[in-house]
Amino acid sequence: MNCPTNIVINNNNSNGTNDQKTPYPHKKLLFTTKPESTVVVICILGFLFQSGVYYCFYNIEENGIKIAAVCSLLTWLVSVPFIIGYHEKFPNYKYTNLAYIVLQTLLISVVTIRLCQYTCYVTVHKTFNLAVKDPLKNMKPEYLLKGTPRYVPLYMYSFIAASCATLWLYIIRTAYNLYRRQNLATINPPNKK
Repeated sequence: MNCPTNIVINNNNSNGTNDQKTPYPHKKLLFTTKPESTVVVICILGFLFQSGVYYCFYNIEENGIKIAAVCSLLTWLVSVPFIIGYHEKFPNYKYTNLAYIVLQTLLISVVTIRLCQYTCYVTVHKTFNLAVKDPLKNMKPEYLLKGTPRYVPLYMYSFIAASCATLWLYIIRTAYNLYRRQNLATINPPNKK
């Protein structure tokens, strides 16, 4: 058998570069490929789904309107620099995306814990006819009565809030995908000829 001992593979393509990456267009994030438009859509849809969750909490909790006002204010305090940063491209504007993601993740975590608590009240406590005690003392008193038939609105509001929270989580995921795309584009800029 006559085999060559040294095999050399030439990775050069016809135009002289050895970059093997094939150029491809980015997938659309929320119906658009422009980051500036995506940021505006992310902030508006995120606020709408967040408002749906807080509307349900308003119907369940005593301080629902205060919670909604504070969380909405926090959201817009982060959203406005996020939108302006992607339109004006000031230095380190990508960190506004990271701040938006962190704040929204914290808010959705609190919402999820509260929704788990309400789901437990609706299922376990109402099924076994147990008295409900809210550790935060923030639930409206009509939901806390033993054996009350008011579990249906609580279940309905919990379900609607969970649906809005799921869509809100998708918006946070889209913000992360935008951050990842922009960060990778900065680390690995496209080859210019």
